[in-house]
This record gives sequence, structure tokens and C-alpha cells, in this order.
Amino acid sequence: MIEETCVEVLVSLVNFIIGNGVKLNIFVNNKDYEQMEVYNKSSFEEFMEVLIREKVNGYVGVDKLLSTQLKKIGKGEIIYLIISGITKEIYETAYELYKKNYKLIIIYNFYDNNTKKYGNKLNEIGVKCAFGKDFIKDN
Repeated sequence: MIEETCVEVLVSLVNFIIGNGVKLNIFVNNKDYEQMEVYNKSSFEEFMEVLIREKVNGYVGVDKLLSTQLKKIGKGEIIYLIISGITKEIYETAYELYKKNYKLIIIYNFYDNNTKKYGNKLNEIGVKCAFGKDFIKDN
């Protein structure tokens, strides 16, 4: 299932990043819409409890989620977007973020014609788009 793959990729990425001493601010797109800071083993375990307890299946569109939470994200921070695939709406939002000088990395877990088309367009302008399992393997 695609959602499970997204969660696997997310867990691997979070574990890797905090293992390198970087604090993360994570927006979990579940029914309660949770925002969490993850920075050590204890906070990672709390994060895992949320993932186990809640079904993370995109209650709010990713484009709306990014638009509403942008004020909480500094321009020097990297935004990792872990999604099933790249839609036209996600492409347009990512392009707007790129134009505003945000650094965005999109990790997708389902490859279809839209993901190929919009992923290629984003890669051409410098927004890194990568297949989830490949991204984790490279990092």
C-alpha cells in the first residue's frame, strides 16, 4: 500500500536526520493534524506512537497544508515533502515555493504519468524529486 510505503520512507528519513544531530519540525497530515519536534530518541519514539496510533492519509491537501503552514517554516530550512505522487496541484505549490526561494525536496512513492511529467519539470528547475526507496538508499 502506498501510504505504508510513505510512512516507511518517512521513518527512515527522520531516523537518519536526527541521527546526524538535526532537529526536525514535522507536520503529520492526520485527522488531528499534528505538528511535532523530533530531535532525539525520546521524541522519535513519541513520533512513532503518533504514526502507529493515527492513520496518516492526507486529510488536508498537501498544497493547502504547505500554504497554511508556510509562515512557520523559515526560508533557510529544507522542506521534505513525502507524498504518494506528484499532482498538478503539488507541482504548482512546489513551483511557487521555489520562486519564493524555499528549498524543497519531494520524495514520492508512486510513479505514474503525472509524477513523471511534473517531477521532471521540478527537477529541471532545481527542486529535487526522488523515488522514496532510491532517496533513502542514496542518503
